[in-house]
Amino acid sequence: MNTSLNTSWTRLSSAMSNSRLPPIAPSLNRSSSSLQLPKYSSKVMSTSGNVSMSDLSDIVRPPNVLRKNAERRLRQTLVSLDSKMNRTYSVASLEAVEGLSDDQLRGIYEAKCVDLGIQVMPLQEKRFLQYCYKYLKHRDLNLAESGIGPASAKAIAECVRNNPHFCKLTLAKNALGDHGAVQLVRTLSKALNLIHLDLSSNSLSPEGLVAILQIVTLHESLVSLDICSHEGLHRNRLGTTGAAAIGDLLVRNSLLISLNLNNTSIGSEGLELLSAGLSTNRTLLRLSVAHCGVTGSALDKFFKSICKSRVTHLNLAGNSLGALAADYVADLLTGPDLTGCRVKVLDLSNAKLGFAACQKIFHAMTQNTLLDSLILEKNPIGPMPNPALTQLISDNLTLRLLNLSNCGLRSNGAAAIGDGLGKNHSLKVLLAASNAFEEEKMSRFADGLQRNSALQALDLSSNRLTDKAGVWLCSAVRSHMTLSQVLLRDNELKDETGQFLADLTRTHRQLVRISVENNPMSHRFMQEIRANVAANLKFQGLNRTPGLMRELRDLELQDTNVDVILNDIAALKKEESVLAEQIERHKDKYSQYQESEEAKTQSILKEAASIQAHKQQVLEVYYSVRQELRDEEISCLQAVKSWEDKITSAHLELVRKEKECNALKTYSHACRNQFVERLERLAEDLRNQKAAKRTLETSLLGLRKQVEVMKFDIENLAARPEEDLQDKEPRERKGRAQIRKKRRRQRSKEP
Repeated sequence: MNTSLNTSWTRLSSAMSNSRLPPIAPSLNRSSSSLQLPKYSSKVMSTSGNVSMSDLSDIVRPPNVLRKNAERRLRQTLVSLDSKMNRTYSVASLEAVEGLSDDQLRGIYEAKCVDLGIQVMPLQEKRFLQYCYKYLKHRDLNLAESGIGPASAKAIAECVRNNPHFCKLTLAKNALGDHGAVQLVRTLSKALNLIHLDLSSNSLSPEGLVAILQIVTLHESLVSLDICSHEGLHRNRLGTTGAAAIGDLLVRNSLLISLNLNNTSIGSEGLELLSAGLSTNRTLLRLSVAHCGVTGSALDKFFKSICKSRVTHLNLAGNSLGALAADYVADLLTGPDLTGCRVKVLDLSNAKLGFAACQKIFHAMTQNTLLDSLILEKNPIGPMPNPALTQLISDNLTLRLLNLSNCGLRSNGAAAIGDGLGKNHSLKVLLAASNAFEEEKMSRFADGLQRNSALQALDLSSNRLTDKAGVWLCSAVRSHMTLSQVLLRDNELKDETGQFLADLTRTHRQLVRISVENNPMSHRFMQEIRANVAANLKFQGLNRTPGLMRELRDLELQDTNVDVILNDIAALKKEESVLAEQIERHKDKYSQYQESEEAKTQSILKEAASIQAHKQQVLEVYYSVRQELRDEEISCLQAVKSWEDKITSAHLELVRKEKECNALKTYSHACRNQFVERLERLAEDLRNQKAAKRTLETSLLGLRKQVEVMKFDIENLAARPEEDLQDKEPRERKGRAQIRKKRRRQRSKEP
């Protein structure tokens, strides 16, 4: 490729001999930097292969003199190379680092040894070169965590300044300090090939950052700057001084697209200073101020400046925003005064947003039509029922990524997400790990997933999912045709789920990632799942190969032709002359148009002022009506609450009366039963009394008969003689005794 490029450049240079072209960069392969001996001299050629003037003078000398000089110089060269032999053989077996020669790499290593205060060692140099060959790729000079200091920074800057190969410079987690960083940035101030600079965690102070940002402000190609702090040593500190410098950078620089200020301690005051510069910036797209000690009270002015800018990616993670920030975030997403908001990715993870705050954000998201990704990881949303979350997932048509990991949602959260997924057809990625969903309502989650037709990635790791829940999920995934990644790590899935997943990955070729690590599942099923997933990846790669081959053929057919370039240049020159003539002709017309347009502009400005005044009046009426509606809503809610309380008390009174009625019914039934039993006993007593009465009547009749008999006997006794009377007395006494016994027996039978 390098040979053909050199040939094409030579042809183009000869064809355009009148124009001066910059020299092409030398070949950067291994052979360009190796030591060579000239044909007629023992001197070492330069890396470009050109012969020096002394070599040309040797050529005109006699052959014997040339031979002696060559032998002498060869011996001197071998002696000089003998001291370098240890270093030469250490890299002889290594491939070249793309974009840098061996001498440049050695210079960086030697400067690094100076920074660390150690000696140059061949073995360590070989390891450094191996590291460079492994990681210095994709036009990124990445020397993060490499012990780089001021001396190394100077060597790196010299290598990158005039090197068109590298467009990114990553020096994170080193020890540049203010002096080394300022020297590096000053050296690279004219490097037009550099578009990304990473100086994170380099022990930069606010004063040093001010000096760095003043130089970066005037840089003509840098579009991405990272000055954040990572965990550990060498942290950067911005403070309010650095935040003011950042605001000035945003005002003066018109190229910067990405800015990372994570963990730089700017605080709420620094955020306000940053907002002042952000409101006038029209190029910044990515802004990250995570873990900066920002509170919710500072977001009002910041969000207003965000809406005036073109920021699409906003990171506020790790700041203690609290419940106060929920209203500002809701206004950012839907507020009437913030119609210029362009934010597509919003990161609010670990921002101390509770249940009520997230409810407001969820309600606002149902009306938002621009946000693409919402990250709420590590916020204490809680296990309460959450219909607003269901409404967010089901009603929002633009959200593609939703991160609710480690939010304590529990089973109610799983049910809410499942109900929303059943009606959603736009969400692509759902991350809900570490929420302890368990098994209680996972059936509703599985039903919603089964009805969904858009989800591509799902993370349910660390949710205490059992085999039953795993079977439900597998059944849902079986009928899902777009889901390609499912993460189920750190759960309680066993062999039944493993069997389902093995069969599923075998039949569904779109599943290219299934993670089931740290589950009590047999190793056999895990191996089968991994093998099936690898086969699916290979299958998709084979399907992509024909398309990639066609694209490669198309690119090969688009080879550059020098004649075509020359013809295009000539045509462009002709077109340029024609355009110049047209510009001259249209200057007068332009001046006339300019005057008319200025008049129109004045009238439009007046009309715009009237429209603005009318808009202000409409907004005032709108806000007053909105306030009245809010007051009316509050009064209605209070009335509804009072009526609900009355209905509840009436219901409780009705229940109490029903209980009393039931108690009276039970008591009446018991009294009736007692009355019936007593009536039966009285009837039985009456029957017994009647029987006793009949018995007494019968005995009375017998007594009457006996009295009559006794009267009769008494009458007969008076007529009989005394002897008969004496004989009859014992018999009469015996008869009376029998009568008394009979009467006693009858009394004993009476009740």
